[in-house]
Amino acid sequence: MAYEIAKALAWPLGTIWIKKIGHPHNPELAIGAVSMDDVELNEYAGPIARDYIDEKVKQIRSAFIRQQQALPENARNPNVTDQHVLLVDDGVATGSTMLTAIRFLRKKNPARIIIATPVAPHRVINKLEDMAAEVVVLHQPSYFPGISAFYDEFPQLSDEDAAGYF
Repeated sequence: MAYEIAKALAWPLGTIWIKKIGHPHNPELAIGAVSMDDVELNEYAGPIARDYIDEKVKQIRSAFIRQQQALPENARNPNVTDQHVLLVDDGVATGSTMLTAIRFLRKKNPARIIIATPVAPHRVINKLEDMAAEVVVLHQPSYFPGISAFYDEFPQLSDEDAAGYF
């Protein structure tokens, strides 16, 4: 999705590594999100054992390192200082990964952060609007069972597939 948008706008495509921490009994429910330098937990993390969270963070960051090595340098560490950044996600559910991505990008001093996603629940959009200059969401359903419910096909990209976009 980000590739097609970048191509249409003639903007460079870069990546940042943010991943949700799934609930131990429902991996699709984010209890927080991880970047290379931060961990943010949300209200669903309250009763979850810290050992579980620490192990997930370790696994996720190990995967980040492996994934970064598959991409060219300009894709893994885009310079966003004083740039307009269009942050694209295939969908926003709890907002944890998007909020972590915004906080991660803000440390790099972009001129402006704009969020684009095809689907997000209305209750999350207010949080995003407080954090970004602009939020573009195509569909705001009142019932939100999960992002994959809004796609006919929702395959996960392999590291090699992702590297092919750069």
